[in-house]
Amino acid sequence: MGDAKSLEGGTLVLSPLVDDRGKLFAQAQGPVSVGGYNIESIGGDRIRKNFTLVGRIPNGAALVRDSEITSLPDSVLFLTLKSPDFTTAVKLAIAINTTLNSKQASALNAVQIRVDIPAQYQAKVAEFISLIENTEVEPDVPARVVVNERTGTVIVGENVTISPVAIAHGNLRIEVKNFPIVSQPAPFSQGQTTVVPNTQTTVTDTSGRMLAFDASANIKDVARVLNALGVTPRDLVAIFQALKRAGALKAELVIM
Repeated sequence: MGDAKSLEGGTLVLSPLVDDRGKLFAQAQGPVSVGGYNIESIGGDRIRKNFTLVGRIPNGAALVRDSEITSLPDSVLFLTLKSPDFTTAVKLAIAINTTLNSKQASALNAVQIRVDIPAQYQAKVAEFISLIENTEVEPDVPARVVVNERTGTVIVGENVTISPVAIAHGNLRIEVKNFPIVSQPAPFSQGQTTVVPNTQTTVTDTSGRMLAFDASANIKDVARVLNALGVTPRDLVAIFQALKRAGALKAELVIM
């Protein structure tokens, strides 16, 4: 609002969240987290960390629609996984059957597990659900690399591997500095004092080394090689995107 140039320190006013048909689902508001800053001086100097034009509002949405669940099921219970995964669905069905000591649960797909409510629990479904939700299951952890281009954050999962590949990465850095100079007119010249900009530009291009990954490199090998290259977190964003494009990254690349 007004003459704001960034979202730093900003707050989202109450905003509706609707679908493509215009149906209201939730309302969002709250302080914006940008993960950076943007400082400009009167002389023209500028210091910026990350991007301040994009932000997130943690837990900023509130649902406005009531839950459609009005009663508990009588004979069949369907469990839905928040993160679809076939391995996790099968593990959950096996764990439920072990807990009940009978084959009451079966994985329908990567999202849903069907559980037949035993006859002794059909009159007390809430107790049966409490028994089910306390079943411990170790979920399957997919190989995933999460990249946040806004903050330069890169998170690499433990199951991420890389095929044999060689990486060379160079850094190009351009630094522009502005030193204003006050120009005084000659005596009795009827001139005016003016500020003349004096811009100094420095370009640094560092030579990159080429390092190679062995077959089935694990996360420790990835960290060792990338640290040897001296890459920054923001450089990692471009490197992982290039590895995915080359087909060498054996993981899902998630860009936030």
